[in-house]
Amino acid sequence: MATQVSAGLVALQLTLMILVLGFTAPNSVFRPAGLPLISVCTYLELPFVRKISNNLLRAFVGAAGVYVNILYIDTVLLHKWSFENKGPASALGGLEPVPKSRRRQKSNAHNPHESNAERLLFGAEISLQSRFPTTKWPIKNIPPFRTQDPAYKPTKSEFLQGSLIKLALYVFLLDLTSLAPKSDNAVNFGDSRIPFFSRASIITRDELITRIAGILGYWTVQYIIIQAIYASFAIVAVTFDITAAASWPPVFGSVSDSYSIRRFWGTFYHQLIRRGCGSIAHFITYSTLDLTRGSLTGRYLFIFCTFAVSGIFHTFSDLTQGISLLESGAMRFFVMQTLGIMMEDGAMAVLNYQVVRESGSRRGVGKILGYLWVVCWLVWSTPVWTFKVIQKETKPILPFSLIAFLVGW
Repeated sequence: MATQVSAGLVALQLTLMILVLGFTAPNSVFRPAGLPLISVCTYLELPFVRKISNNLLRAFVGAAGVYVNILYIDTVLLHKWSFENKGPASALGGLEPVPKSRRRQKSNAHNPHESNAERLLFGAEISLQSRFPTTKWPIKNIPPFRTQDPAYKPTKSEFLQGSLIKLALYVFLLDLTSLAPKSDNAVNFGDSRIPFFSRASIITRDELITRIAGILGYWTVQYIIIQAIYASFAIVAVTFDITAAASWPPVFGSVSDSYSIRRFWGTFYHQLIRRGCGSIAHFITYSTLDLTRGSLTGRYLFIFCTFAVSGIFHTFSDLTQGISLLESGAMRFFVMQTLGIMMEDGAMAVLNYQVVRESGSRRGVGKILGYLWVVCWLVWSTPVWTFKVIQKETKPILPFSLIAFLVGW
């Protein structure tokens, strides 16, 4: 019952967003009026989402219900996507809007008898996207299907074959995690072990190893989960011709690009919420405060606001998992990433050393140092957010275990 109600409320949120995008003008009063309704649905979801027994399903439904609010602000209120314009009508969130001349041409050519189905399809296409890969407004750093051939686009059969193989691998890896003991999570990842430097003199070797393994394991599992969910939706969408294979480029970049915190978040890690968080940050930094783009203040305030919006999203996502607003460390973690980026930018400025511009052995050494820096940063900064999450992970991620079945057979 909890799953059905939660999913139904998320579907209601998306339906409202689809209708607003497809059937209202960019400056319609119905647009701002829709946001409170979206937020009320999120509020109503909370008690039901918490009752979903499966960890993976609970996390996905909870996060979806929260993120619709951010996506609504981005597409409906800031960029003002509309059916008539077939794109954004406003630059408040940072996108280049459809030129006014083209808008007039489209308005004059508008057929009042255009089918409602076309409007619904447009609304659904925008509401269910996060990276906009096949539009004129894709987010930055979308990984190509083939690094060696960025222009390559797989056929439907090629895409489905590859996605099915990957999904099987991801499910197998998630199944393996069910074999790991979780009974000691509350002790090994307790709140008292979150601080590092203030406890450096009493941290034992075993605790340090547990901390490193726990954090690296957490990020690895998150990587696999997101890949599995993404592949599942892609397979369904492409199989039934809801979208083309080109609409589903790889969700993660190459881990080899993670030799700085900036590149970890901006190039390697998934960019599924980048547009929503970035558009709100752009609105605050450049549209409201009118700071100069590229200036030192503007650049770092934009980064700070982007991570702050991400922190708000993850804080409320934690709330759906039974972690209170006071317990969640999501905001502290994401805001701290700005400090890490400023530190590495400052170090490179002082040392006048940039890995990308180096060559040969110096570039290799620089990248190795960069990887170590990123790992150390994550091992230090992540626990404030994830230890509370790990403490509550006492059940397997998947609702089934093929490995356990085969071992017991």
